[in-house]
Amino acid sequence: MKLVLALIALVSVLFPHLALAEPYPAGLSGNRMNGSTKPVTENGITTFQIASRECSNANYNNGSGENDCVNGNVRSVIVGSFSDRLGDAVEYRFDLRIPDPVSYKVWTNSHAFGHIPRGEDSRLHIAQWQGNARKSFVYMLKLDGTRGVTFLGRPCFSAERMKGWNSFSLKTRWANDNRGWVVVKCNDDVIYVKEGAPTNRPDFCFITNECQPGKIMNPKRLQFAIGPVMKGFGPEWKKYSKPSPFTDFSDPIKMEIRNLFITKGVQLYGPKEKTLVAELQTHLVELGCDPGPVDGQMGNKTRLAALSCRNFADGELPETVDFQTLPGVLTAYRGRFPLQQ
Repeated sequence: MKLVLALIALVSVLFPHLALAEPYPAGLSGNRMNGSTKPVTENGITTFQIASRECSNANYNNGSGENDCVNGNVRSVIVGSFSDRLGDAVEYRFDLRIPDPVSYKVWTNSHAFGHIPRGEDSRLHIAQWQGNARKSFVYMLKLDGTRGVTFLGRPCFSAERMKGWNSFSLKTRWANDNRGWVVVKCNDDVIYVKEGAPTNRPDFCFITNECQPGKIMNPKRLQFAIGPVMKGFGPEWKKYSKPSPFTDFSDPIKMEIRNLFITKGVQLYGPKEKTLVAELQTHLVELGCDPGPVDGQMGNKTRLAALSCRNFADGELPETVDFQTLPGVLTAYRGRFPLQQ
């Protein structure tokens, strides 16, 4: 025991940085394909950094014979296992900040037209959710120095406020059928909601998002990873008249996260929302429509009944019925078609 304690003390003296390093949060681990600067956690904050062309030669081991240096990718990430499965309801929540200005700017991606306003895209993503098959990415959180942090092209944190801490949450029920749902919040503001639809496949697919256009993937297990990844142009970079396979950027990109939690067994509709659903269902029944059982559970039958039970003028009723629009739907029915006392 004395020998062990003496060795620990010696390590602390000779390698103080190593001795103070903390485990990565939420049980995540480092990636063997990280570049020269590895993620480090100290005092509850995990710091990532990438620099232009600082790639890894580690083989992907997927039969392609490729690696990040061949494909022009640069990364510094921590990853989980493929432990999230269809049927799991999970929240991924963390705080993040980008302490230094990001020199890499938005670019116009012809493949993104029709999906993202003006086709404004980024090859830099800072969090990702992917299935257990090659090129089966589902969601990405992206970053650029023009728009800041975006999710599916929607603003999350502006470039001006990235220097301070911001909170992000993606809460989902992984599913390959209409039992799936997902809600994304940035600083507790809801920016995206999807209900009654599969969640193990992307809403739209183009090549930059690491999916296969025209092919519906059906992964059974999902993985979460966080940290900056700058995507390159692949081994065919000369075909695209690029000077190299890399997406060059002038200054290193640094990112920090804290309070990372991955929580299973979450619900989309809490007690408050379930009460509102039951009130809406009761209202629809009293109007002679069939929303299914009055049980406070939002399902497709309740959604369909709410949208078709009565005719409203344009703009009176929200176009969809979901977690975010539920209060407005109930208010519209109470105001336009009040129940008789």
